[in-house]
Amino acid sequence: MNRNKKKIVPIIIVMIFLGVAISSGVNASDPIGLPKQNTSDPKVLPKTASVWMPGITEDDYRVSFQVTDEQLVEANQTIRDLTTTLEQATGDFSPNGKEINSDEWAVIKEKANIVIDYLHYLIGDGFPYEEAKKTVNSVIGRLFGPLWWLRQPILSVGFGFIVVPFYEYETFIGRMFRPVNIWYLYGCSVSVRPNPFRPFVPYGKIGLHRVRSMLFQGLLVDFGKLGFERRMGPQLLIGYGFNGIVK
Repeated sequence: MNRNKKKIVPIIIVMIFLGVAISSGVNASDPIGLPKQNTSDPKVLPKTASVWMPGITEDDYRVSFQVTDEQLVEANQTIRDLTTTLEQATGDFSPNGKEINSDEWAVIKEKANIVIDYLHYLIGDGFPYEEAKKTVNSVIGRLFGPLWWLRQPILSVGFGFIVVPFYEYETFIGRMFRPVNIWYLYGCSVSVRPNPFRPFVPYGKIGLHRVRSMLFQGLLVDFGKLGFERRMGPQLLIGYGFNGIVK
């Protein structure tokens, strides 16, 4: 009887999230679908993309800008390619199982840099392109390398929504702790557990999960408006922090 209950609970959870996705207008035929919006309806909010880079630039670079339907589809494709690459590298059918080898990290880095290239295309010359590239390469190097690091590197990508408390009001707490919370309908996240007594081994989650980070330093991309707005869309978090990845 207990075994049956254990099987039923995950199924119920998945059904609930599928119901939320369907009611939000997410394309169910695509595992990382796009919200369908009637742009002729004046009540529909415009599509917004936000980029935040705390601790990377002197001014903690941030920008929000409008994106077209076509740009949102293209952004979703770049995020989906990175998510799929990361999932394949950490899945059971990978050549090394859940352990990511050097060749797989090289492909992951290439796909992540394609996302940065697309952000540069969308934003233009004001985007700190070199700093973003350096962050991507540094984080992936830490995830692949053996060096101990107080704040864990994290690479998290997929389709869901982000909540950044204190973002809008620039409070002392927000500037000091820089909390980030992500709920993924479908995503892939990789980080390391800080343990000085054994080599760092990346761990991660695929599919439905949550990510929490404190004292975050890196690149956060949300195809929505940062803060408390809960709009489903492509997400990317790459940087350093005190991280947790949970179901």
